[in-house]
Amino acid sequence: MQANQPPEAANAAPRPAALSDALLEELEQALAVLREYLLREGEGDETLALIRTVQGISGEGLEEALPFLARKGWFALSLNKPAGQAVQAVQKELEALFYQRDHDPLTGLANKRLFSTTLEREMQRSSRTKTELSLIMIDIDNFKQVNDQYGHVVGDEVLARLGDTLRHSVRPYDLAARIGGEEFCLILPGASSWKARTLGRRILETFRQEEFSAGDKRFNVTFSAGVVTTLCSIDCMTDTELLAKADAALYQAKRDGKNRIALSAHARELGETPSLVQAEEKRFLFFGGTE
Repeated sequence: MQANQPPEAANAAPRPAALSDALLEELEQALAVLREYLLREGEGDETLALIRTVQGISGEGLEEALPFLARKGWFALSLNKPAGQAVQAVQKELEALFYQRDHDPLTGLANKRLFSTTLEREMQRSSRTKTELSLIMIDIDNFKQVNDQYGHVVGDEVLARLGDTLRHSVRPYDLAARIGGEEFCLILPGASSWKARTLGRRILETFRQEEFSAGDKRFNVTFSAGVVTTLCSIDCMTDTELLAKADAALYQAKRDGKNRIALSAHARELGETPSLVQAEEKRFLFFGGTE
């Protein structure tokens, strides 16, 4: 045994090849979440089992991995056997129910419930890591006129296509949500106000080029949006305050003539240098984000 090696390391079995680094990291993250609740709530009287399906492992690999998993507090069950197949069926049903609960059926985006829980979590993360968090609140311009003039079927198409545009414009760890009738919102962790504003402008430019039709009529639709950014090392807002400031910026965009992105006064107070912002926006538009 090497002098700098802890005694338990000498007796620890090597990690089975069947367990990838990504899977082990996921298991450890799940355990870390549970530990946070245990530390916060103390000891309870419940016994909890977590079940996670893992594909692409052979029977031999499973047998090899079982002792290692057991030492980590995990239980493994082959889903090829009747009991496992029942568990898999339940999991699929639960996944479908959770998806329906958390997503808007028309656009496929997150609904207001998932938006609210995600915003609360990202606000906590922003506070803990002292990183920026930006919000873009979007409202389709003159949407009532679209419904009145072309009908609700066409109005639904407008909503669905804006949903598609938003979904294809954000990063994997951003959240696009429909939070009201024609109102949408983007949660952008780690994004500065200039990045959020640049993204909003790019989405607006894409969406207003979309052509809609109703019979022989062709038309385009625009939206207005408000951007707000919080940085907890400078300021700490509640999610309610952040939403209120995004909403105020949105309605400023409406008052200024619609079809535009407005930056909240609060975001401007964070002290970004205008020349630096312009240079960074150009780099972002031509070369993409670095995140």
